[in-house]
Amino acid sequence: MKRRERAEIASMNREITVGSIYEDCAYRPILCTFKNDEDNEMGGISLIDGQIHSCSVFHCGPEPLSLSQALEIKRDLPAYVAHRLAGGGLPGEPRPDSE
Repeated sequence: MKRRERAEIASMNREITVGSIYEDCAYRPILCTFKNDEDNEMGGISLIDGQIHSCSVFHCGPEPLSLSQALEIKRDLPAYVAHRLAGGGLPGEPRPDSE
């Protein structure tokens, strides 16, 4: 994951609310079911395997996802994780080499 400034992470954190979808630190799409702003923690249900996962806003840097992005990730999670580990962006983001 790209290193992000705390202000940028805090801004993205405001976009993630209960009922929205985010990418956790293991690159899984998660349906947010709880959020604790005081402790900078959120969690929810994996749209990949149905397990419960939680993230620290500042340590994990969860990123908001659209439903279409989550479905694209679900189609081939191993390939997506390899893409992200290689420095690739979220589905639908321009590739760094095309900028």
